[in-house]
Amino acid sequence: MVGTSSTAGYAYRPSWLLTTDSAVQPLVEQLSLPEFVDSVGYYTLKAELRQMQHRPGDRVYLDSARTLLETQVRSQPTEASYHGQLGLVYAYLGRSADAVREGETAVRLLPVSKEAYRGVNLLTGLARIYMVVGRKADAIEKLEYLVSVPSYVSPASLKADPRWAPLRGDPAFERLVAPGRKSPVSR
Repeated sequence: MVGTSSTAGYAYRPSWLLTTDSAVQPLVEQLSLPEFVDSVGYYTLKAELRQMQHRPGDRVYLDSARTLLETQVRSQPTEASYHGQLGLVYAYLGRSADAVREGETAVRLLPVSKEAYRGVNLLTGLARIYMVVGRKADAIEKLEYLVSVPSYVSPASLKADPRWAPLRGDPAFERLVAPGRKSPVSR
């Protein structure tokens, strides 16, 4: 069983390592739903693969993930990660207002101050939502915070992860990922 997503790590999981490697892409393409622990993870991984390959078909997978997540949000409205995941799916579907509402709801339900691990993940998800819907300054503001606290978000990871490509070239983002920037943890 494969599981690339989880309620704890959906926003930051390094799925891009699977979806950008041309040697691995055919293997990801062959994966089927029964091989996954998490249906939403399956659909979002397949959508990301299509996006990375600049191929059509990501919307079908995103709609499948959306349907599942909307059901999960209705049945467990206080589970922050479902809101965050749904927000990210909405963002990729072009539903900007819905995306921001769900991402901000997730962060409000479980802020970093309440639970550092999942809170950081939700904030990372909100930054991705902001980026996808075109709110680059808001995305960078969240990322600046995330690299200033203990988290798995670092200048190096932001620079390496192609999902942050829409922010490249923005002076604030370039300062954030500049070589020699010291992590607050390493000071």
